[in-house]
Amino acid sequence: MPLNVRAVFFIVALASARFAAAATIVDQSHWPEIDRFSVATANVGASNAIDWAQTFTVGQSGHLVGVDVLVARNRSVTLPLLFDIRTLDGALPSSADAGPNVIISGAISASVVPILTDAINPDVNDFGSVHLSFDGVAVFPGQQLALALRSDNEGEPYAFTYVWGLSETPLYAGGGHYARWESDAWSERLLSATGYDMAFKTYIRTIPEPSSVGACLLGFAIIATCRRLRMSFRC
Repeated sequence: MPLNVRAVFFIVALASARFAAAATIVDQSHWPEIDRFSVATANVGASNAIDWAQTFTVGQSGHLVGVDVLVARNRSVTLPLLFDIRTLDGALPSSADAGPNVIISGAISASVVPILTDAINPDVNDFGSVHLSFDGVAVFPGQQLALALRSDNEGEPYAFTYVWGLSETPLYAGGGHYARWESDAWSERLLSATGYDMAFKTYIRTIPEPSSVGACLLGFAIIATCRRLRMSFRC
């Protein structure tokens, strides 16, 4: 094989590797250090009617395919932990729990969420990182969305159902946490003064760079031409 044809093969192989390298990556992360850990409660309080949300800003183009949350639950909880990714109304999470504003939604079985024995003095070892996976939805850099956690467990007045871990100072720069009571309006960053935002990670399946795709197509075209003409000179 002539030297330059080999070079073309090498370029195509390199571009193909870059094309195949489109992978799932952590896009946004606000995760606690083990020794700097506290909790906030998702769907807690009288009649268990508090919902929590964390807004975030997308950093890379691709498809949003998963989220990690740090959560635990009351031993008596049996109904699933509900989650969704929703759009914002201004800076706040949108209000409706269903409709065009909710781009992803799902439920996590209570059985996969660790049991927390004491919500007042939590043990970090009681918490677990739960991965929420879903079919990818296209996102773009700078897009602002909200991750909301809810539960329909009836529970007991003032008894927690699920709890969502917090990550301490510094606050997450691309958004903030919000809470609402019995589907009222979202209240902004109740715990900001103490330096907390919700613990979460988002996962993006990246889109191959156009230059890599173009290099692949160009390289294959050159190779096909060389073979078809059976060129004996250096391509």
